Amino acid sequence: MELSALKQASLDAFNLWSAVGKPRSGQEFLAMKRVKAGYELAIRNKERSSQQSFTNSLNDALLEKDMDSFWRTWRSKFCSNRRPTVIDGCSDNFSIADKFASMFKSTCVPMSATNH
Repeated sequence: MELSALKQASLDAFNLWSAVGKPRSGQEFLAMKRVKAGYELAIRNKERSSQQSFTNSLNDALLEKDMDSFWRTWRSKFCSNRRPTVIDGCSDNFSIADKFASMFKSTCVPMSATNH
């Protein structure tokens, strides 16, 4: 991969710069900064192209009226397969909601019935 090669070049330049005492000027310093900047630019470009590719695939699915492909792409980006949450020994949504409701009911009581 291009990023792997750039990362390795950046590490090599950093190691060389470190080996010569980490000077704040000179050939090694300039080479290290140049290679590092190139690597960071390549990362940003990769992120932008990934975002653009995702947007294009959503747009293409909508234009082709291919709803299966659209939702498959959408879920791959925005939905995650999380494990069920366990709260106070309950793992299903209904039981968890009941636990929260009973907790809030017990803590949110009026100070007096006439004011309530």
